[in-house]
Amino acid sequence: MLHYGHIIRGESTAFTKESDHRYLKNYGLKHIFDLRTVEEAEVVGHGTLVNCLIHSHPLVKSEEFKNNSISKVSRAVEYQQYFANSHPILNKLILLLNSNSGGVYLHCAVGKDRTGVITAILQKLLGIDEKEIINDYLESKHHVKPIIESLASFSIYSDFQNVNWLAQEPVAGNLLPILENLRTPAQRELYLSQADLHPDDIITLRNLLLRPLV
Repeated sequence: MLHYGHIIRGESTAFTKESDHRYLKNYGLKHIFDLRTVEEAEVVGHGTLVNCLIHSHPLVKSEEFKNNSISKVSRAVEYQQYFANSHPILNKLILLLNSNSGGVYLHCAVGKDRTGVITAILQKLLGIDEKEIINDYLESKHHVKPIIESLASFSIYSDFQNVNWLAQEPVAGNLLPILENLRTPAQRELYLSQADLHPDDIITLRNLLLRPLV
């Protein structure tokens, strides 16, 4: 279990309602960590959340997004590409969380793919059980359809206008190769080195985020 008030993942903040604002304010939200491209953020915006610092760290290159090069490959391959791009993102996210300067809202567009991969990597580095990581990822299936329907009105998400809904559901098998990249201590140590992080950063984060077992 994560301590309340540190990190929450979700979809674009552009569609947050007043009730969401109240919840996030009570959560202690101070930072928005945005994985979208610059173009997505410019077109869709950040919504009406106030008094939050926006940290823009695109996981996908703008050129890849414009050419739909990611969407033309399988979801599992897409996730591996996200993993390959993830090291500087995790560096920024972990250092921000370790600053303990307020709650962090981690998001992309739908909150399932880019956000799902980054969340899974973070959870795996923290030592969370893989079944819990998968179950957390699969929770996205309850929210995907209305989010995509809202995003489809923006030209930048033209692919969402004729959606294969079955293909949009989260599938555990797509995430498993990401977790396999981090299963051994040596793999995790290598990842931290590539992300310019130290094992002590994870110890600090674990003490900050995880509730002790009782």
